[in-house]
Formats: sequence, structure tokens, C-alpha cells
Amino acid sequence: MDPVAHASFPVNLFGRDPERTPMQWSGAEFCGFSQTQPWFPVGDVKINVEDQINNPDSLLSFYKLVLKMRNESRTLKEGDINIMEGTGELFGYRRTFEGEKIQVYLNFGNKPVVVSAKGKILVQQEIDVGQEHITLKALAILVIQRE
Repeated sequence: MDPVAHASFPVNLFGRDPERTPMQWSGAEFCGFSQTQPWFPVGDVKINVEDQINNPDSLLSFYKLVLKMRNESRTLKEGDINIMEGTGELFGYRRTFEGEKIQVYLNFGNKPVVVSAKGKILVQQEIDVGQEHITLKALAILVIQRE
């Protein structure tokens, strides 16, 4: 059991253990986290930093892309934020700064959703672009710079 949780027993009955696992750095024994058996079990050894770092389609590469975009965009860092109406599993917001408008759409659902958006696509994942609408597939994201 987590030593902090154990020390605070019975106040903290559950501890923090279920939320934490060792970082999976490689496919090596103990996932490159340690040279000895970690306290917590490690996850799927196929999902690790070493395998994802040079794969442009990996989740790690995607996170690096969106973080780089945010760090280089004053609009995404400093712009006014306006939450747009969502429908069910769709969440969208707009950031505006010195005339530039960037919209972000996130489909948290397991079905495609259609959004009415035009502009320059900055980041996309699993979308179909039509004349007037863009379809975000399940669990997809769209970042668009409005014209």
C-alpha cells in the first residue's frame, strides 16, 4: 500500500495506488523504469516512449505537435476563450487574440459528429472535409484557424 495512504489510515481508505504506474520508457525489463521490480505493475510493454518517440503517428508525437503549436501561438496562450455550444459528446471552444481566431473541436464520443467550420486546418485527427461541414470521427480532434 502507498506509504502516505497507509500513514493517514483510516482517513484515506483508498490511497493513490490505482492512479499511478511506472513510466514506460522502453520495452526492456521493467520498461526501463527501474533495474529492479517496481512497486507497481507496469502496463503493456509495447506502449513506451522508446517506440513512440520517432513514430509520427504515435500519441507522443501528437502531444508534442499540439504542445509546440500552443507554445508558438499567442492566440492559444493568451487569447480570450469562448466555449461554443456542444451537442452530446462534442466540445468546442474559440480563442481570439488581436483579430486571430482559432477554434478547437473535440469529439469525445464513439460516433462521428459534424461541425460547420471553415478555415485553415492546423491540427486534425480522423476527419472528413466536405464543402460546408467537417466530420470528426469518434475520439477525434480538429484545430482550425478561422478566416
